Order: sequence, then structure tokens, then C-alpha cells
Amino acid sequence: DTLSGSIQDIGEYKSRLSFKENTLSTAITNTEAVRSNIEDADLVSEQMNMMKLQILQQTSASAFAQANSAPQLVLQLMG
Repeated sequence: DTLSGSIQDIGEYKSRLSFKENTLSTAITNTEAVRSNIEDADLVSEQMNMMKLQILQQTSASAFAQANSAPQLVLQLMG
């Protein structure tokens, strides 16, 4: 009788541990998915920021090129 009670207790412990293992496994999977989404979102944000800065750099270079050519045009008109 004591042996069967002990076997039953061990079975219950095993069942509880299996349930907790599944719960933790699900929590780990969900946490990794959330972390991945956050990292991906940051990557997209940084790529957008880089593109914005590249456009600003190209625009500035173009504006400087035009500003540098303006005095030469004035000199050509005067000369």
C-alpha cells in the first residue's frame, strides 16, 4: 500500500514537472519571438534613418555644387 502510494506521488510530481516544463518552454519561445521582433524593428528603424541621412547628404552636396558654380557664372557674365 505504501509502495503504490509512493508510485502515485512520483507520478503526480512527474506530471507537475512536465506541465511546468511545457509552460517554461512556451514562455521561452514567446520571449525569443518578442526579442526578435524588437531587434527587427530596430534594424528597420536604423535602415530608414540611414537612408534619410544619405538623402540629406546628397541634397547638401548638390546645393554646395550649385552655390560654388554661381560665382563663376557671375564672373562669366561680367567678363
